[in-house]
Amino acid sequence: MAVFWAAARVIVGFVFLWSFLDKLFGLGFSATAGWLDGRSPTSGFLQHGASNGPGVFFRDLTGGGGGWLDWVFMITMAAVGLGLVLGIMTRLAALGGIVWMGLFYLSTYAPTDNPVVDIHVVVVLVLVGIMLSGAGRAYGLGRWWESRWTSGRAPWLLGG
Repeated sequence: MAVFWAAARVIVGFVFLWSFLDKLFGLGFSATAGWLDGRSPTSGFLQHGASNGPGVFFRDLTGGGGGWLDWVFMITMAAVGLGLVLGIMTRLAALGGIVWMGLFYLSTYAPTDNPVVDIHVVVVLVLVGIMLSGAGRAYGLGRWWESRWTSGRAPWLLGG
């Protein structure tokens, strides 16, 4: 099981890391222009489902993207991705990923593919499994990280 959860951790981590890189540089996958080119990395998810439901809240949050939310988005995408890929602060990174997946789900509600269970829900379940399995300790830097940084400081959250 350790190999499965380690692989899931790295794969989901790369999803977040790729989102960061694509939105930073505009690599042409989900973002045609990058943050470095002056495009707001949050404009897509803020505008996607903004015509009704909870999506309206996200559109109105910053007036369509930009500002402080871009910084929060980019920093946390990089932190979640690196934490999961490297296996450090895995529980905290997974918790951050769960929060973002929940926000993405709400911003696009109701999903067009399946109004109950879409990919965001599946990723949340995988992230919960990563949190509960200690996936950062297997094939990651989790054991090293715990021995250096968590001695008495919330090992349940920062650990692998």
